[in-house]
Amino acid sequence: MADGGLATFASAFMVGPAAGAPLLALGPAGWMIAIGLALTLAGAALVWWLDDTPVEEWLKLGPFGQDQPGILFDTVRPAHLLDEQEAFYRLVGLFAGIHIQIEANPEQAKARNSHPIPGQEARYHAMREANVRIQIASNLPGLISSLGTSQMRIGVWQRLHRSAPSPRGDRMVETVELLPGQNFYLDTSLSADKQKPKPTYLVHQEQTPAGLDLYLRQPPTPAAQRGGTSVTLYRYSWAVRAQVIADNGKQQWHFPAPPPTDPLRFNAGLHGKPNYTATQQAFWADEESN
Repeated sequence: MADGGLATFASAFMVGPAAGAPLLALGPAGWMIAIGLALTLAGAALVWWLDDTPVEEWLKLGPFGQDQPGILFDTVRPAHLLDEQEAFYRLVGLFAGIHIQIEANPEQAKARNSHPIPGQEARYHAMREANVRIQIASNLPGLISSLGTSQMRIGVWQRLHRSAPSPRGDRMVETVELLPGQNFYLDTSLSADKQKPKPTYLVHQEQTPAGLDLYLRQPPTPAAQRGGTSVTLYRYSWAVRAQVIADNGKQQWHFPAPPPTDPLRFNAGLHGKPNYTATQQAFWADEESN
């Protein structure tokens, strides 16, 4: 009963933005009643016996939970989850579904074997030129309407990987370099005149219902270098960082949000800029973790 009821509650978010939007659109005041009803239908007494998934942690430790006495120590709910606004933000974060995908541009072959549609000549030529597509998408556009308008911050940096034999020659060792000057940063909250000039290799960008698509022109991979019996191999990759921001004019919410039990709050000095040399940076999605 609890498992089925909880799954029904969660499915309202996980099937997609459109389905989750009506519940979250109730805002922090209305979702208290809605989720309370869902817990009643689920059989709240049995929820405590389920495994601790992030949603179940939120249910146990948030506004609908209660402090639990223990044999050795009591389980005290964290203060940040007792704050209605913060708890709502963490709940939305669990269903944000931020996803970054890097792939060969599927539109390139189509463009090279067709003719431009009148009025879409610029896009046609961009698709012929771009050989890489980066898609940043999430469930958030349909979920955070009650939190305010949404904006995105996106950072992209091209990397060069070198694989060469170790000094002993018994294995290949890979080094990674962020290529100087091969990076750009987009902030959709800024007007066009305040944006930094876009690099020439960013040939096209498109806003989608779920986020943003970037089309890039990646140079040919450097040829392998041979020296005696050894060989050095090269390949390119892209470090991508993305942050979605909901702004109601009074407060900003930054996604991805920390896990429910993490008391971390956003600090512009610590979390306002992307780190391209590490993954799983707080409040930033990346191409490996997302």
